[in-house]
Amino acid sequence: MTSSRWPLPSLLLSLLVQSAASSPNATNASPLQTVTLAAILPLTNTAYAWAWPRVGAALQRAVRQVNSDPTLLPGLTLRLVHNNSENADGFCSDFMAPLVAVDLREDYNPWAFIGPGCDYSSSPVARFTTHWDIPMVSGKGVLGHPNVHASVTNTGPTHQKLGELGLRLQARFEWQRRAMLVYSDNKDANDDRPCYFAVEGFYTVLGDHNITVMDHSIETDNVNYGDVVKAIRNNARGSFD
Repeated sequence: MTSSRWPLPSLLLSLLVQSAASSPNATNASPLQTVTLAAILPLTNTAYAWAWPRVGAALQRAVRQVNSDPTLLPGLTLRLVHNNSENADGFCSDFMAPLVAVDLREDYNPWAFIGPGCDYSSSPVARFTTHWDIPMVSGKGVLGHPNVHASVTNTGPTHQKLGELGLRLQARFEWQRRAMLVYSDNKDANDDRPCYFAVEGFYTVLGDHNITVMDHSIETDNVNYGDVVKAIRNNARGSFD
């Protein structure tokens, strides 16, 4: 997935600039020192936008393009390594991804991580990369407080930014007392629960600004839409006295 505003070569260069200050080898770079970028991505499951079959070729091309121009990173050459964030069932896993990150750290001592590109797997890896002071770029917003994931660069919108959008809408229309958030929730262990975490951004940001927030989960089986509409009517801004 290369829909980011940053072309991949520029993104790779940005990662190296971020990591140069923290790398133990950065100040003693010798001619053609190898700089390793470690990708942690689903190996086979192309249902994920950041799966290796989708983005691997672009990453490899970016590395070749940077290496072909010696003026970009004088004395350095890039190497891309990859490992799989999938579990045995082929799903992006919050169990496998951090184990893979530790293996890549021990085996290659990378200057930067690319991925994971899934919510649940990105967060534990981000905690490791922040502890190691190694940059990480991901297409998914990691879960939890941004300060815990200081090393992460997101190439897309985060859940917090969605929440800030909701806050602006509340201010624009002067909805000051109450907000109602309705979402579908798939609690399957192999699902990233995108609706749940998108709503979490609104829920957290609005609650931090003294706006009363109600939530209502729509279970996929036996949905009673009459009850859903009634919950919205009873708990949203239309119920103000």
